[in-house]
Amino acid sequence: NGAMNVSQRETSTTNINTTAKYTVDRFFVQNVTGTAVQTASQENDAPAGLYNSLKVTCTTADTDYSTNNQSKIEYRIEGLDLAHVQLGTSNAQTLSVSFYVKSNKTGNSAIGIINQNNDRSFVHQYTIASANTWQRVSFKVVGDTTGTWNKDTSVGMRMRWGTFGTDYQTGTFDAWQAGQKMATSNSPINFNSATGDYIQITGVQVELGDTATSFEFRSYGEELARCERFFQTGRASIGSAYNGFGGNQVQGNYIGFNTKMRAQPTISFGTNHASNNVSNADYYGGESDSGFVYRVNLSGNGNYARYSTYFADAEL
Repeated sequence: NGAMNVSQRETSTTNINTTAKYTVDRFFVQNVTGTAVQTASQENDAPAGLYNSLKVTCTTADTDYSTNNQSKIEYRIEGLDLAHVQLGTSNAQTLSVSFYVKSNKTGNSAIGIINQNNDRSFVHQYTIASANTWQRVSFKVVGDTTGTWNKDTSVGMRMRWGTFGTDYQTGTFDAWQAGQKMATSNSPINFNSATGDYIQITGVQVELGDTATSFEFRSYGEELARCERFFQTGRASIGSAYNGFGGNQVQGNYIGFNTKMRAQPTISFGTNHASNNVSNADYYGGESDSGFVYRVNLSGNGNYARYSTYFADAEL
């Protein structure tokens, strides 16, 4: 979802603080520590050749970015998608990373590439030269021959943009280093120094090789299916013209996912509608990476119907 086109949950999320929130799929926004509050939105604003972007706007400022404060956009790459890169071995391959960035602020910022254990880091510093103007950033990441890099369905690599305290800052760029580093120590931009400050990204791409190429466009349907491996939503329904069972009987209906998910997801429910002899609770069971059984509790005989919006979450 590097072009920020898929947004299954909502197109705008307000009051983002310590809880990670997704607006566009696969990219979450979070203020791990500190007092900053933000809004994240999918915007129809992008450089030529792209259409959408993710914009994170400060709504409550925080000028203190000493020590361990974190305000970030994060993307997590599944280990299976990096297995062929052979990170952590003598055969580690080079990656190229590119993205577009825009902000009302100018100055130095950085992107951090970090492993699952948060003990191996690669930081690339870039400079935002002009306010409110899209610019492309590209760089190569020589493969790390040490460290632990997952090659399964768990987190293989983290990518982070944002504002970070001195605990996470470094003056070592474009080389692997120990620890959890994702920011420059060279007078970094604070994207939360005042209300209205923002950082905006799109066109995010990670590819094998030492040359960053033009953004690879995929159809919306293909991109949606890729996102649904980690999160999907839909309608779960159950109903019958007649129920011959007695009261307090549970009836179930299997709901198959559109795409097989990364792992067995957590199921939750949103808006619902019920009629005739159906309790006010949604139940589920038999969940797997392929689907789940939607259940309702019947309170009597006769016609019954219920449907609810479901959310299946298998995010990394």
